[in-house]
Amino acid sequence: MTWAEFQIRSFGFKRVQKWQKFLIREITYEVHCNRYIWGKKKPPKKNDFWPLDEKKNSLNDAHVSALEDAWKKYKDGKS
Repeated sequence: MTWAEFQIRSFGFKRVQKWQKFLIREITYEVHCNRYIWGKKKPPKKNDFWPLDEKKNSLNDAHVSALEDAWKKYKDGKS
């Protein structure tokens, strides 16, 4: 199998996996929303309930800068 064939199969596999996750999310969301039928609270949005997009970095800028500052303090104290 060449690299191009592997890439094509890989993209197809990832697409099928994403579709299966989507279907599972739809089913679990409907089951979860059944609790809210007679209540006063509204169910959460689908993306808040189970996000499908994969975020690389879930930290905001303040957290990243705090981590960098702590790392610098650690490196300075270690020297």
